[in-house]
Amino acid sequence: MLEELPVPLDNLQADLISYLENPSDTPFNIYSVSTKPKPTFSTETIAGKTVESVEKKIQRATGTKLNYAQQLAAIPQLANLGELLNSTLPQDLTEADVVSAAYRVRVIKHIFSRHIVLQYQITNTLQEQVLRNLTLELGTQEDNGYSVQTIIPSPEASVNEPADVYAVISRPSLKATDTSLNFPSTTLWNNLLFHTHDIDSKTNQVNSEGFADEFQLDEVEIKIADLMKRQPVTDFTAVWAQTENSEQYHQTIATFSLSTVNSLKDGINEMVKILGMSPCENSQQVADNATKHVLFLSGQFMDLGGVPVIARVRMRFSPQQGAGMELTVRSPNPVLSDALANIMFT
Repeated sequence: MLEELPVPLDNLQADLISYLENPSDTPFNIYSVSTKPKPTFSTETIAGKTVESVEKKIQRATGTKLNYAQQLAAIPQLANLGELLNSTLPQDLTEADVVSAAYRVRVIKHIFSRHIVLQYQITNTLQEQVLRNLTLELGTQEDNGYSVQTIIPSPEASVNEPADVYAVISRPSLKATDTSLNFPSTTLWNNLLFHTHDIDSKTNQVNSEGFADEFQLDEVEIKIADLMKRQPVTDFTAVWAQTENSEQYHQTIATFSLSTVNSLKDGINEMVKILGMSPCENSQQVADNATKHVLFLSGQFMDLGGVPVIARVRMRFSPQQGAGMELTVRSPNPVLSDALANIMFT
């Protein structure tokens, strides 16, 4: 007889997926999994479209997330960009609802020392069309050191078969001194350009005469959090205690509020996105009716050689005022600690 698991199976599956999608040198620890039951995963069909199962999420995570460096190096136009410092989580640039969206586009930001590669993952959900000659037009209205160098198009996007279009952008260097650290952020507008070819419903043949079309995408923001690699620590509580009075770690504390969030869960998601760090000890989980919470985060700031960073966010929520935050950041670099703690004021 198999020994009973010490945690709920659904919780273990969810945390394994998160671990695989955010690879770490730290081994997975089953005892870091919450014992409180989470909503179960299931495979459902909505209007003929299958919702991705847990197994497929695991396959997708292991098959792609861990191999970004190899994938990019295999593309001749990207092979000489140097070491891949970080790859962000995918960001939806279109309506994420697979039922209502004709096309789904997500972007992954791959950070190199002098360039950023935007990988646009395009999925055509229309059974009666094929998209061909997919490319992009994008740019920024700000003069802050970013410049589009190359667009790598994709020949075709068949129904539900993702196609990748890449944009190579030169980026400014991180400006670091003994007293300040500055990374110019920017916002890119972008449109997807392609030719639409109809499919004959009787013969299933693709019409060779297509027509030019375009699809406006949400803006892409490039910010200092993109330089942060999500790097969870196994025992955050112990690491936090060890760095409490350490001369090697410098601490900065900032307080602010997020008046637009509607719950602590929203506040947690916003802080994870703003800092680009990995939640630790399941601290991203919070009860729906909670009014107080503490979020633990960790990561590596890759533009300074992989500087370890840990952070604690104490938060309090009220419907009238939103979420009040106390952010404490610790790292071996005092300027980095200051910059991240004050990220809301830059």
